[in-house]
Amino acid sequence: MLWIIIWPCIILSNIITAWAYLKPESFKEHFTQDQLIIFWFSLNLAILALYLVLCRQARFNIKALWMSLPCVLIGVFLIGYSYSKLGTTRTFFGAELGVVDDVKYEGFPFSLGHAQYKGFIILILGIWFGFGHTHELTLTTGFWIISFMVQMLIESGPDSVPPSPEL
Repeated sequence: MLWIIIWPCIILSNIITAWAYLKPESFKEHFTQDQLIIFWFSLNLAILALYLVLCRQARFNIKALWMSLPCVLIGVFLIGYSYSKLGTTRTFFGAELGVVDDVKYEGFPFSLGHAQYKGFIILILGIWFGFGHTHELTLTTGFWIISFMVQMLIESGPDSVPPSPEL
């Protein structure tokens, strides 16, 4: 029954980041970037802690370690490497909130597009692989992954949609 707590927290995390990205002027009237960072880290740490409790209830699956460990390592690498390249200010909508200049980064990992979100998805899948697949754990994992996909879609915006082919 932990999903009753986890899912609303995931939704709240997405709402606050979507608000900061889509409506930065409105967001800045109520919050600072520092408050966003503290709130996001606190909320997502709580989500991860509750998710790990849910995983523990499902029991560790040693046979899946061959799949789990590489996914966790790749996910952590993508998240950490992107974060180290961008820094805290740029990672949390610094350009959108007017804290820093908008700079386009190229090369790895930014050539992947949404490297941090993809890293989180791979990390979550890696954790999920390492435990028994109960209905609650699987649905919560899927919900969390879908929430990251929605956030990627929101941050892609209309400019990044490829033009439709001419007939």
